[in-house]
Amino acid sequence: VFILVCPSTPQMTPLPVFPILHDTKYNNNGKKRRKKRKKEQKETVNINNKFKFQISPFIIMKSVPLYLFRRQQKTADEESAVEEQTRMKTQLNTLTQCFEHVHDGEKGDIDVKELLQACRSFAEATRNSGQRGVARDMESNIRKVEALYDVAPPDRRKSLSSLLQFERDEMDIHGPGGLLQDPSAAVGFLWIRRSLAFQSEMYKGVLRDPTKEPKKIALDAYASQLDPYHNWALRKLYVTSFSSMTPPRKEMLSRMGGFDTKEFGQEEEEATLEDLQELIKVWQPILEEWTKTYQTLDLEDTRRV
Repeated sequence: VFILVCPSTPQMTPLPVFPILHDTKYNNNGKKRRKKRKKEQKETVNINNKFKFQISPFIIMKSVPLYLFRRQQKTADEESAVEEQTRMKTQLNTLTQCFEHVHDGEKGDIDVKELLQACRSFAEATRNSGQRGVARDMESNIRKVEALYDVAPPDRRKSLSSLLQFERDEMDIHGPGGLLQDPSAAVGFLWIRRSLAFQSEMYKGVLRDPTKEPKKIALDAYASQLDPYHNWALRKLYVTSFSSMTPPRKEMLSRMGGFDTKEFGQEEEEATLEDLQELIKVWQPILEEWTKTYQTLDLEDTRRV
């Protein structure tokens, strides 16, 4: 410790500087204070280092990359939206949008109005693609459903389960064990479901094996979905029809997508197959819920027609 001593004379003389050595108590207290400050500084440094070590990963992993990730994610979403807008659309894409609002996953039910509209769109699409017989059958079954839908109370016709239960309990026209009276809404819905299940199985076959002949795919789908419910005459009619009238793969896909066969190239085929897969994906929960409803209400008629 040093002390400055100012002289009493007004003359500007150099100020002597010398250490104070005589106050031992003061010196000891000063040393203690210096040691204490050094110890506090050391502890502060240790704490800061520890704190820095602990928060550094958070800063590095959370702040900077999160910002970059959000920016990259936003860019990816924008690119995806642009790609979706510019992607080639097919007739199947329109059908998929029609069926998207049919099934309510939360309530576990099927909206009848949405289903009828979607089925009419599908019947029109099948007619445009050359499947006039399929379109006629579906439209006939739709009319059976609409005959009940138009007279049923609004609160009993919204969902598939409520409409079928209304027909079963109030109309009293069906027998136990799934013995359905025809014509009826239950019969109409039953064969619409079986027709869509056949189409879905055939589409899966088209996606599964590009080398397999469409004729064989159609016959396999018929054997699993419709054959068990057809009598001998109907089986003969359907098998003959599929064997002689099923077009080659390119023509079939072009019809499904709504393209001219002559202008159907690789880009059109890829777009058609992609939309075909999306349609199957949308159909799957609808068909499952549909089948479950019939089983629950004891309306699954397995007799041959």
